[in-house]
Amino acid sequence: DDHLRRFCRHRTQGPLTEPPRWTRITTRTQDTPPHGAVGLANLAILEREELVSRAADMATPFANAVSTLGTHATVKEVRTSGMMAAVRVDTGFMGGDLASRAAQRARELGVLNRALYEGSLQISPPLVIELSEIQRIVETLGQALTECAADPTIGRRT
Repeated sequence: DDHLRRFCRHRTQGPLTEPPRWTRITTRTQDTPPHGAVGLANLAILEREELVSRAADMATPFANAVSTLGTHATVKEVRTSGMMAAVRVDTGFMGGDLASRAAQRARELGVLNRALYEGSLQISPPLVIELSEIQRIVETLGQALTECAADPTIGRRT
């Protein structure tokens, strides 16, 4: 049997706060048994470590913490969905590259993130994150935005 053609009771798409539903497991590259085995192993880890319910429990504290970035002078909007967030930065501020420079500066300060198209910072922490680590992400991104807004040379890749 082709493992990728089997149906299993695991959620593989949609927000992590939704209950599990029947879905078909697929990969982006090939429909081969090794890819299916890796996917099933990942789903087993999600289930064994109860990461879906953990994500549901952490979604509200995460959204509350990240939403505080909305008060920053350079931030236009903060959007969250489950354990993912996008912080939209004013693209007219400091030449329009503030998001990419702030993403770089945050990485220099130890927080992994990335700039998205049209000036947003993407935040998607691991599902095993603790509240103190969420707070560190928010504080570091705020610091990076403040520093990059004050000095156009900060956060530039060399």
